[in-house]
Order: sequence, then C-alpha cells, then structure tokens
Amino acid sequence: MYYFLKKSCYRFLILILLPISGYSQDKTMEQMTKDYKEHVKKSYQEFNDYVTKRDKEFADHLKQYWKEIRLMAPMKPDTTPKPEIVPHYKAPVTKEPVSTLLPVFPSGIPSMPEELQIQRIPVLEKPEPVDTSLENLSFPYYGSTVMLKYNPDIKVNVPTQITGTVIAKYWENISATHYSSLLSSLETEKNRMQINDWGYLQLVRKAAGKLYPDSANAINLLTWYLLTKAGYKIKVAYHENEVYLMIPSSNTFYGINFTKFNGINYYLLDKPVPEISTYDEDFPDATKIFDLNISNALNIGDLKSTRVIKLTYNNIPYDIPLDYNMNSIEFYKDYPLTDISVSFNAAVSSVFKESVIEKIKPLVENKNARDAVGFLLNLVQNGFEYKTDEEQFGREKFNFPEENLYYPYNDCNDRVAFFAYLVENIVGLDVIGVEYPGHIATAVNFKEDVPGDYISWQGNKFIMADPTYINAPLGLTMPQYVNTKADIVEVKNSFASKKETAELWDKVLSCGGKQGDNKQTLVTDKDGNKYIAGYFNHAMACGDTSMTSGNETNNAFIEKFDKTGNPVWAKKVGMDGNDQAYNIIANQEGNLYVAGSFSRSITFGTNTLKASEEGDIFLAKYDKNGGLIWAKQANLGSTEKSQDFLYTTSFTGDGERRFTKTFPGSNDFVDFGLSLDNKENVYFTASFAGSIGFKINVIPFSTAGDFNLVNSLKTENDKMVSGNCEKSIAGFFAAINLAKLNNISIPGKSIQEALDKYNPGFKNNASSIYQNIGKLEVLKNSEGIITLKTENGKPITFEKIKITNEARMKIVTLPNGDARIDVLSGIKVGKAIIWFPLNSIRLFRSNGNLLFDYDSDHTQAMLNMRKDILN
Repeated sequence: MYYFLKKSCYRFLILILLPISGYSQDKTMEQMTKDYKEHVKKSYQEFNDYVTKRDKEFADHLKQYWKEIRLMAPMKPDTTPKPEIVPHYKAPVTKEPVSTLLPVFPSGIPSMPEELQIQRIPVLEKPEPVDTSLENLSFPYYGSTVMLKYNPDIKVNVPTQITGTVIAKYWENISATHYSSLLSSLETEKNRMQINDWGYLQLVRKAAGKLYPDSANAINLLTWYLLTKAGYKIKVAYHENEVYLMIPSSNTFYGINFTKFNGINYYLLDKPVPEISTYDEDFPDATKIFDLNISNALNIGDLKSTRVIKLTYNNIPYDIPLDYNMNSIEFYKDYPLTDISVSFNAAVSSVFKESVIEKIKPLVENKNARDAVGFLLNLVQNGFEYKTDEEQFGREKFNFPEENLYYPYNDCNDRVAFFAYLVENIVGLDVIGVEYPGHIATAVNFKEDVPGDYISWQGNKFIMADPTYINAPLGLTMPQYVNTKADIVEVKNSFASKKETAELWDKVLSCGGKQGDNKQTLVTDKDGNKYIAGYFNHAMACGDTSMTSGNETNNAFIEKFDKTGNPVWAKKVGMDGNDQAYNIIANQEGNLYVAGSFSRSITFGTNTLKASEEGDIFLAKYDKNGGLIWAKQANLGSTEKSQDFLYTTSFTGDGERRFTKTFPGSNDFVDFGLSLDNKENVYFTASFAGSIGFKINVIPFSTAGDFNLVNSLKTENDKMVSGNCEKSIAGFFAAINLAKLNNISIPGKSIQEALDKYNPGFKNNASSIYQNIGKLEVLKNSEGIITLKTENGKPITFEKIKITNEARMKIVTLPNGDARIDVLSGIKVGKAIIWFPLNSIRLFRSNGNLLFDYDSDHTQAMLNMRKDILN
C-alpha cells in the first residue's frame, strides 16, 4: 500500500463528510424504492423480449453463414539484428554536444483508425429471477483469489463433432440458461482487479476452465459466449473438430495467424492452423475490440521482491534498492508480443511506483531538469546488464518497465520503457521513443534550451537520450544511427494525459470555471489544440474573454487553448436555468461533441431547448472554431428517473435523433461518457445518480433552523444500522444519504460540536486535526456538488491530505446501496513535494470497506473501516 495512505488521512475524509447532513423523510425513500420496483417490473419483459429476439437472430445466422477462410501469415516485429555488444561512449576534450537536427518519418506510428472506435453503451443482460439458485466458483488469478457466483445450468453439453450447426445449437442452449449471474460476477472482478481487455480474456478463460476442466472446446465456447455477451466482437471458429477463438484488436499480435473482417484484424488464439471455418457478422450488440494497453494500475496482489541497482555517477557510488510486484510479473509472462508502445505506455504497480518515488526521487529533487535527466539516463545505462532478447529468451520480448527489475538482462527496447517512465514520473518531462531499424532510443522535451542532437516533433524540440549508449550524455546519438531515419513512438499514457488535463484545469479553475465530471472534460486535436468543457457561476474570465451568468445560475462553457496553453476562444451556453457541461470529445475532422445537463431552458445561438421540471440532457456539435453545428436534447422528461438506472441518448453526426433509452443500473458499469461509432453516430451514457443538475429527490430547507446536525446524523445512522448496514460505516452512509437531500451550509464548528458529543476523546487524541476542522466550511450546492471552503481561502493539510479552497466532489449512490464519492478538484494525497490527485472513494455498505482511487493510473487501496481505520 502506498506510504502516504495512512489511517489518519482516512479518518479525516470520514470526518469532513460525516457532518454534511440534514433531515430525510421516510416517505421519500419509500417512494423511491416503490418507483424502482415498479420500473423494474415494467421493464423486465421488455428487456427479456429484446435479448431473446437478438439471441434467436444470431443463432439463425450461425446456422447458415459459415465459410472456410485461409489465414494470413503472422506479422513479425522488426527483425533487424540488434547490437550484440553495446558501444561505450568515451568523452572527447570538448564535452558540450553540438545541436544537430535529426531526420524522422513525418507520419509517426499511426493512431487507431476511425473504424475501430467503439460506443459507450450498456450491454443488455438477460434479466434473472431474484430467487435464482447460485453456486460459488473460486480460483487463483495471478496471486489474487477470484470469487464468482454462477448458476450450474450454464454448463451446456458440447458434442465431440464440431460443425457450424453444433455451435449455433450451443448458442441457443446457453442463451436459455441463467448466465447473467456469472457475467455480472466476472464484470465485478474485472473492475476490482482493474484488469484490461487481455486480462479479462484470461479471467473468463480461467473461469471456463474451472467449469470444464477436461474440454478445451467447451472452454472456448463458453469464453466466446460470455465475452460476446459482455460486448466484445470476439468470433469463434473451428477446424478438424477443434474450437478456436478469434480476437479482434487495434494492437498487433506478433507471431499469430490472423484474418480481416471489416478492416479489423482478428487473431487466432491457441495454435496455428492453415485455415478455419467461421462467420462474417458479429453479434449485433457486440461493439468492443480488444485493447492491449494497460492504462490502470493492476490490483491483483502485492507480493513484493527487491533488486538493488548499482552504479557510480560523478565518482559517487549508489546502491538503490527498488521493489517490484511479483503478481504483475506473472501477469506479464502470459502477455502476447505486441506493439512496443504498449510497454512504453503501461501503468505500473503501486509497489513499483512507491519504490521509485521513495528511492530515486530524493536523489534528483535538488537538481535542475537537465542534471536530473542526466542522472536517470546514467542509472539506466549502467544499472542493468545488456543482452539481446534472442540471447536471453530465444525470442523477441518487450519488457514492461517493472520487468527490468526481475530479469537479469535487458536490451534497448526494455531500457527505453524504464527510462521513459522515470523521466515522466520523476522529472515530469515529455518523452518520445525514437525507433531505428534494430534499435530504439528516446528523446526528452526540456522547457529550457539543451544542446545536442534533437528531433523536432509536433512543434517541440526533443533532445536525444539513449539508455543503451553506455555513458553517453544527453544529446548524443549512437554513432551508427546518426544519419538513419527514425520513426516516433508517442507517449500517450495516463500520466501524460492527466498531467496535461490537470495543468489546464488549474488555469481554468483560477479563471472561475468548474468541472462537472472528473473524466472526459478535455480533448486534444491532431494539431495539439485543447478544448475544455465545464460550467461557471456568476463570472468567468480567461484570456481576453469574459463571461457572466444571470441570477446566480450556472452556465455551461466550451473553451479552446492552443498547444502552448494560451486561450483562443470561449463559448458560453445557457439561459435562465442551471446548465452544466460534463464531457467533450472530438472526431477525426476536429469537430467537437459536448454533453451536459440543463434546467428550464438553454439557448445555443438562436436554438432554444426546453427541459421538463426535473431537467434534461443536451448534446451539441461544434466545429473547431467554435461554430455551432447543431444542439439537441435527450428528452428525458417523460423517463422514469430512478437513481438506480442508466440512460443512453444517441444522435447521428448530422443531429438526427436515433434513440434515448434507460437501462437497469449496474454497480460495476464504468464506461460512462461520450463516444462515436464508425458511422459517427454519437452516444452519451450516464447514470441519473451520477448526473449533476437533475432535480431528483432533493428536499431543500427554507431556513437553517429546520435542521440539527447532531440529532439528524444520529437518527439517520440508527436507520442505516437497522437496515443491515455495517455498524462501523453506518454513520458515513447516513451522512451521504442526508447530503443528497439538502442545500445547507455546514461550518466546521458544527463538526467539532458533533465530535464533542459522540467522540469526546477525539479533541485530545487528534488535536491538530480537530483544530483544522474548525477552519472548514462544508457546502452542498443545488446542482449536486459538495464544495469545501477553507478559512481565508488558504489550503489546509491534514497530515497526508491537502485540501485547497473550493475543493469539490459529488456523491453517486449505486444500485446495491453502495456509494461512490467522485472528487472533481482540489483534494490530493501525498507528502512534502509529492502529491497525487484523489479520484474517488467507494464505500461498501455490507462490510464497511472503502476503496480509495488516486493518481492518473487509478492506483487503488482497500481499507476496512473497522479493522484499518477505527482501530
């Protein structure tokens, strides 16, 4: 667990949220439950009929449309021999390098083509009766124990002779079972462990293997079915009575036979065969392709091991012990060989990240950027022994950064991934890969002028840094590649994007702007221009643009910044109600799609949209110069707005309505936001509970006298306990339930009063925290945002938590009664000069667990209220 996540900071978060309370009415909660049950009952048959119809149509397709396909030969990575012995640099008399512009390919490595975009929309699972009999399924997964629930009727018999008709019959038979319980359990475990698409494939196959330990065909058929139902465009194929899986991906699977469908490569898993029988059309509701990038820190266990890096720099010897996660290493061992950008951009384990920050950052924090990067370059050059992959593994392999601590040797591919991670995360500078035939180096973008060989990329100057050219300083290229053209491997990882977003939002927040969400609020076009969407209250001034809102209401805005961060234009959207923009994305041409909520009415130029009493959602399309193309509304006015439901609205690229639908909520659905499909239909998916601006179950107080902090909290706490909420966390849930229903301002003095009455020892046991609480004022505004204001507007640090004035968050209630606190801005965790943004906290009602999510790679830590916090 990360060193700064200590009990005291968790206690503080609990305390600042506990007093956000008021008075709830039993009738409101009872009515909410009744409405939900009626909605579920009404929708059950509709969803069931829809799923049954889709299943039958696909089964009919499988009965008819099979064909033999000859597979293409596997693709191979660059086969140019790598240096078997790396050169050592010998310093000349003149040590300062000369600035030389190096040639590169102008196109770079292509990004994902437009036809591979997917839509963010819930997958409709077949509804199951609440009294369905379930059994447990448990097995190890790279060090983490997986616990699933399933109905045994999903174990459908698979004949020995495999034909298209047999597979079609299998689809019909398993579609008639209660498969949704297993599918839901798998999704829960996927999110808990934060595994990517490849990891999810392994999870499903392991589950299928547990159910069918003696049948490879049954394993592949069940894996195919479950992943298809989870929304993946996976295909099944057969050859000589053996069943195969075909994986569609935007990444390259080297060394694996493949074929193409609709411009997408489908890779044949298991073993090579010359040809297979399969079908053209995918299941209609399957839209996802497999992404091998690892964007989030894996949460599969933390078995730690250590390696000591030894080097001498400027005549000073260093022994640097670095920890790595053996669970992650085991996960990587099963990874296919794919694009080098995957390892270059991968998130690392919290064990490795913590070790790097604790052991390496102090060694460079007092150096300027040039000297800090020079030290890191020398560390990688001299801290590892070199061997080619062919010598070490007998095959090509691209190490993930952490793997360099596990394997005894590494080559150029592995070193650049490790070095790029260090530079980005310790010094905070942008890095690119510079790929030659048979070799790869890096280049670093400094904010000041640094002499030496450099590459001009997207208008920025990147100084060469070669981790494999031993003892070579910054600015030198390995001699044999000086006049060789190179391709560019871009770093597009979560750290780079989050850093870019955070820096720009800091500027916008200082101008008066506010965030309505904590993701998809910024998009960058191909020229490096950035577009941000949010809202403001009263006034906002950024650059030469000033905007005001009327009658203290919120107005949405869109603002463009050039690639250097200077404001270009801003557009205000709003009228007489409260309007908030949540998310923004761009298409291939640079046109923008923006989504948000509004009440009463909202005006886009001469186009005015009118909402129902409870509010509505808007979608708008702009060109890159801020010109409005169209603006539409979802028309959610007639929709049952239960907080347990999701909704999706979709329009064509020309603004024609396609549909607006609601779906039963899922505790684990996370694919919210805007998306485009290959026909440029735009989708916006969200939950009613997570959408600010909707007037759902809000009970405002007319005066502060209507509510008593201490008494209200105690009353609600008792209700939670009687409803089987874990006692240790009941107070937290009581505060959350009450916080959603009122608009009252809570001063820190009232928090101290509650502590004095129900926890009198706290004042003496944690006197500094107690005193700082008195400097807080907690507010809940009318649009669903909680704001923390500090005394005199100064930041307050509670040990490992830093809160700035106007820190903001929102509360999302999940269908099963759990809750999530999404931090929008202003709260970080860390110490000294190391601070990471806190993204969210999920609270588990039944067992008192709290899941903390922080940093750009969504590092997670689970603590139990009773065992880890209150004790």
